Amino acid sequence: MSVDEATPWAEALREALGSRLVSVTVYGDRPASAPVRMCIELDPCDYDTLRAAGDALSGPIARGRLLPYVVARGELARLGDVFPVRIVAMRSHHRTLLGDDPLVALTVPRERLRTGVEQGLRNHLIRLRALLLRGDDPARSRPALLAVAEGLGEEALGLATLGVTVPGDAPQRLLALPTSAGAPRELLHDVVAWLQRAVDTVDAMEDA
Repeated sequence: MSVDEATPWAEALREALGSRLVSVTVYGDRPASAPVRMCIELDPCDYDTLRAAGDALSGPIARGRLLPYVVARGELARLGDVFPVRIVAMRSHHRTLLGDDPLVALTVPRERLRTGVEQGLRNHLIRLRALLLRGDDPARSRPALLAVAEGLGEEALGLATLGVTVPGDAPQRLLALPTSAGAPRELLHDVVAWLQRAVDTVDAMEDA
């Protein structure tokens, strides 16, 4: 995460919002070239506050340098049940720039995390099976691949939190592809096979 790059944006939010800004936290383990992910906690989280926040961050958002994740005060505590994988990923790599850390006290029940990881993995598996079935050329498959690669990073943290190791390096090879490139069919096949192993492993945990 790029804390140095994000700090002036947090200060711009403080100046624009004052007491309406509860906290600003950057999160994610990503290369410096990737957009900064910023969790912005607001009170109230209403139209006027969102407009003011948007005006303060219009520059980095327009340049594609900032991806805001906006929540109301206290909302993150309820998201562990709904988005357990995202919350675990956010907690794993984050730094609060303003306000109290909204993630430090959050917990995600193990079974809720297992279900969330399985749901994400199955979603990726079904999407990539469709790519293989259609036989899309690598360039046409790029948007779907980017979505899968983005999610796999979070699911990998979920698997690690569950203590699950899935043999194979197909996800790493997919994540290493340039964002402007598609993936050869052989790599898609390998990723699908890896996802199937991961799904089977996580699914078996339910009966253990």
